[in-house]
Amino acid sequence: MAAGSEMELAGHQGAVYCLAAGSNMLFSGGHDKTIRVYSYDAAAGAFAPSATMQAHEQAVLVLEVVEGFLFSGGAEGHIKVWDLAQGVCVQDIAAHTGHLVMELVFWEQHLLSCAMDGKVKVWASNAATAASPNFQLLQTFPPEDPGGGGVFGGRQEAAGDESPLVSICGCADGAGQPVLLASHNDSKIKLLALPSFQPRGECFLPSGQYARALAYGPGGMFFTGDSDGVVKCWRFATA
Repeated sequence: MAAGSEMELAGHQGAVYCLAAGSNMLFSGGHDKTIRVYSYDAAAGAFAPSATMQAHEQAVLVLEVVEGFLFSGGAEGHIKVWDLAQGVCVQDIAAHTGHLVMELVFWEQHLLSCAMDGKVKVWASNAATAASPNFQLLQTFPPEDPGGGGVFGGRQEAAGDESPLVSICGCADGAGQPVLLASHNDSKIKLLALPSFQPRGECFLPSGQYARALAYGPGGMFFTGDSDGVVKCWRFATA
C-alpha cells in the first residue's frame, strides 16, 4: 500500500469483532461465525482475501496468533485451535461452555482464557511436538476446588463469587515480575501475580464503568480503555 492510502477488505456479513495479524496474513472474526483470512502480496503491496474458516457455532469474538497457530474464541464458549499451514481446525476446546470468551493471552507456552463466567483458565499442550498441539486444562481461577492443588500455580484459596470478566492482559510490574490484569464488569481490575494468581492489588473505575480493553506499556505502565470512552494510563507503585 502506498503511504497515506487505505483499502477495504470485504467479506463479513455483519459486524467485525476482532482482528489479528501474523504469518504474513490478516485475520478477522465476526458476527457471521467466520474467520476471514487476507494474505499480503508484497509485489502488489496489498492484502487479498485468501480463505474463509468456519467452526464456531456463534460469533467469533477474539483471535490470537502464536507460532503458526491461530486461536479463536467464540460466543458459544469454545476455543478453536487452527493450523495455519493447513488452514484447518485441529482442536476444539470446550473452555467456557455457554459463556462468551472475551480474551485470550499466550504466556510462557500457556494459553490463558477468560469469559463472562468470571473464570480465568490456563491451558497447555501435552503433545509431543509443537506441530500437533493438544491443549488440556491445567488450572481454573478462582479455583473450582478451593484449597486444592493447582498444577499451574500451586495451592489456592477460595476467591468468592466472581463477576463476569471482560478482558485480561499479561504484563510486568516495575520490578519486572509477571502480573495478570483481570478486568471485571463491576468497575474493578484485579492485579494477580503469575503463575500463583495471588492478589497484588486492585484498581477501581467510576461506578458503572468497566475496562473492556487492556494494554501493557514500558516502565511498569498499563492502559485501560473504559466504557465511558476514556483511555487511562496507570503505573505500578514502587516498593
